[in-house]
Amino acid sequence: MQTLTYNLLVHLNAALFEKELYFKVECHDEIHATTYGMGACACDGKQDVARVFIKSYLEAEGCYIQFIEDSLSFVVVDRNAIHQYTNEELVAALQVVSSTISNCEKMQPKFAEGTSSHTLLKNRIKALYISKALISNEDVAEQYTKEELIEAMAPITSIISKCEKGQGKFAEGTSHYTRFKKIIDAMYISKALLTDEIDKRR
Repeated sequence: MQTLTYNLLVHLNAALFEKELYFKVECHDEIHATTYGMGACACDGKQDVARVFIKSYLEAEGCYIQFIEDSLSFVVVDRNAIHQYTNEELVAALQVVSSTISNCEKMQPKFAEGTSSHTLLKNRIKALYISKALISNEDVAEQYTKEELIEAMAPITSIISKCEKGQGKFAEGTSHYTRFKKIIDAMYISKALLTDEIDKRR
């Protein structure tokens, strides 16, 4: 089981800062940690985003965690001892991914084949279809190669980045903020499932 190390937390805290999530994770020991806000104004309303980011980042590094109730404290757990997502979370993520695929496919004919915009959408659509298959718990071993899974990470990460920037322009509780949050949550689930599937192919 991957535990919390000094280097892991240094990189995690740097990644949080780069995402303009002003929180700092400090460990009590190898498996227990607490996340502190670095200023009330800077962190207000961003706790949920921070929780999702921390969980996704650590899982990508092979470190699986579970937050303690509604706090920002967490404990490292055995990967095989937890069920990562509830059925409701997976259903919500599937709806978002399916809707995003539909929107992208509607946009694609507007760009000439061979242009950068057409290629970008083509890659994004493929990554979303892979995500949809993973969320639906389909057997993707025969459908996609490891290389295709790795290539799918960049479009998903790009969607997260764009949505997080967009979300930052709106106040928490507004319809725009909530819409971005649903997409962000779905893409972080997609990214985590992609990471898991890539790890299985090692």
